Amino acid sequence: MHRDFDVWIDPAARRAAGLDVPFIDAEIGPGTDRAREPYYSLVYDRFVGHEFFDYLLAAVERFLAIDRDAIRSRVADKFHHAFPDADRRFAPRTMFYFADTPQPDEQHALVDLHQAPEWR
Repeated sequence: MHRDFDVWIDPAARRAAGLDVPFIDAEIGPGTDRAREPYYSLVYDRFVGHEFFDYLLAAVERFLAIDRDAIRSRVADKFHHAFPDADRRFAPRTMFYFADTPQPDEQHALVDLHQAPEWR
């Protein structure tokens, strides 16, 4: 589980959940200079989807014959059932990840991978 987004916080989501926002310089979303969609994609599509779910699939696949696409589709269905407003928080047809080149301000730039999300 990710506590918020590790180092990035979506204050609108926290307020909607009745949580306080005592953070400095880690906010994403409206009212900041960081759009929330790339960060939501980074956390779910890459950290949860690629680094966790793909790892689990590979482990299970060592012992069982599985249909990877069917599993991804079922997870995506459950994701949208659990998060019906996800289309307002994620870029609809793409994923984001860290840029390969360092930024002059030492911030982590996120780039569009131009790849369809596999887990949502």
